[in-house]
Amino acid sequence: MVAGYGEGCTGYVPAAGGISTLLETLGLQHKRAPEKILTQLAAGREVAPLRTFASVLEPVKEYKRHFQGMKYTTQTPLNRLVDAAPAESDAAREFGVAVDKLLQLRQNAPQTGSALTAESKVAAVAVATSLRQWQLNDALVRPMLLAQPSLQEYAPLSAQLSSISALALVRLRQMEKGEKPSTAWQTAALKQLDAAKAPAGQAELAMIASVRKLIESK
Repeated sequence: MVAGYGEGCTGYVPAAGGISTLLETLGLQHKRAPEKILTQLAAGREVAPLRTFASVLEPVKEYKRHFQGMKYTTQTPLNRLVDAAPAESDAAREFGVAVDKLLQLRQNAPQTGSALTAESKVAAVAVATSLRQWQLNDALVRPMLLAQPSLQEYAPLSAQLSSISALALVRLRQMEKGEKPSTAWQTAALKQLDAAKAPAGQAELAMIASVRKLIESK
């Protein structure tokens, strides 16, 4: 969303990030409350790796949280990692935009059968930056996940995030060399992506669909 004066609107309409900040000034806690949960869960450890992990999680959709081993009521305290996860992950959305841009540039580029064009390389760097952070984050956050009983159920999701990020980085390197993935590699990678869709702790990884686009690209 672009900031400006919308048609038929009597006031200034801020951009999406501005709306979020404005809501905070009006007393809503949609940003500060999750950060407070993360700080409490970190229990004195560096919170950044946990924040990175939580940023690509989303609560399971369609009220399925009741069917993931925990019954929620109005009295249930919201103090778990899933409660700090965004309803819609900005990190996953931005990653998806970067992936779509890269794939569109590749589609529009002259079919030379060679490596990425200069413009596509810039787009690939944006994609790779997120993937490398997610791949490496498991080693940083895993000690915390295993040490805290309330976080242990999320360790499999962190491992999956690292693994599928590594897969996507392999596909990026193939693109950079102008190589097509083998059928066997692609089949195995997609099978791993399907396994990574399994939720844990009423949360699921939000960037799998965009990684799938990369893996399936020719």
